[in-house]
Amino acid sequence: MAELSKKDIIAFLKKANQEFQAIALQQGIKWQAANFEPTENGNYKIAMPNRPNMGHFLSELPASLEFSQTIQETNLFNFYLKKYTVEKPAWLNSEMLMRGVLDSYFGVCANFEFETELADEVADNFIKSWETGKTSYVFRAVLRGAYGEIEEIKISDDLKIRRMTDSELRRHMEWFTKSINEDALPYNRYILELIRTEHHDDTGIHFPHIISALRLIQPGAVKYETAYQRSKIGEITAGSSSEGYPLHKRPPVKNTYLLTDNVANELLIFYPLFQKDDFGKMLNIALSRLNIAAERVSPEDGILDALIALEAVYGDGQGAIGYKIGMRCAVFLETEWEMRSKIKDDIAKAYSWRSAVVHGSKKKNSFLEAQKQADQIYDLVRCSIKKILKLKSEGKDIPSAEDFDLALLGKL
Repeated sequence: MAELSKKDIIAFLKKANQEFQAIALQQGIKWQAANFEPTENGNYKIAMPNRPNMGHFLSELPASLEFSQTIQETNLFNFYLKKYTVEKPAWLNSEMLMRGVLDSYFGVCANFEFETELADEVADNFIKSWETGKTSYVFRAVLRGAYGEIEEIKISDDLKIRRMTDSELRRHMEWFTKSINEDALPYNRYILELIRTEHHDDTGIHFPHIISALRLIQPGAVKYETAYQRSKIGEITAGSSSEGYPLHKRPPVKNTYLLTDNVANELLIFYPLFQKDDFGKMLNIALSRLNIAAERVSPEDGILDALIALEAVYGDGQGAIGYKIGMRCAVFLETEWEMRSKIKDDIAKAYSWRSAVVHGSKKKNSFLEAQKQADQIYDLVRCSIKKILKLKSEGKDIPSAEDFDLALLGKL
């Protein structure tokens, strides 16, 4: 056979579907796709999938074996074999290519009925990918706590935040049923997505930097869960090489972080600064403590982390720490006397609370009171670091303790 065509791939999928349907009928295999419907109170009625284990059956179908053999006989497959004589890429495997087409179709279809439009899309994607011979590695992570109507924030050519469609959410639920808590979907519709043409995990660098930048831009709880990877040839999944990792913490359902055009614009300013990573020791400490505070369950622990962050920004390691931190922060962030006075008082209360904890005389506050105080101090840290990074983006130096004192004297 000279080459594959869309018609050939659609015919293969139709035949494989018929063969699998016959097996399912014979063995009494049931199929329920993932689904969700909005309810009147703003929640969702969720039906988790009961998808048959098709992996074993699909690769043993006569149509699958025939298609794998057909791929090996194409001119393009043999061209690639000659091209990659030294180091053959992982995708250059007829069985993996066959499984990629099967997974792309059966991983999305809702039941045993053949879906012509879906088959046409799968075939079209495969032909485009097959002709380029390029492998892509896609890393994704669900962005917890984010909501909005914005469809996509493009951070770079290969890195973005985007909103999942209903179809993607259903597919996501089916792929990772065991690792994702039911109440996280479909409330969390945004994902972080990184596409690489080489097989290495950049998520360990990029995703945390995006989260740090988002936390600086505005209030609201946002985080990502452990990323998972899918190897793809173009838009076709290469085999069943997806990896899902169990979540160690229950993800929040309540969305508090609104993604807007303004957030998108500011993200493009702050994210490159995190990539350069030249903040200096003290600002790095402040950023680290800000992120730790954002993950805390206990508001008391969050207050302690936020105070350490404020000291890293405004402190000088000498006496009267609480007083100096309050004065410097107030003058740096605000121009109006009333707002400056409030900031100074809020920080003084936080230090008074910390002192009581250290000396064992802390009065028991309600959770709501502690959370309110934690939010206030956290926001002061956020606004302080954000303003400093804006100065840095303009080519200015990071202010020192002496600079803040000059500001108190009206010299800065």
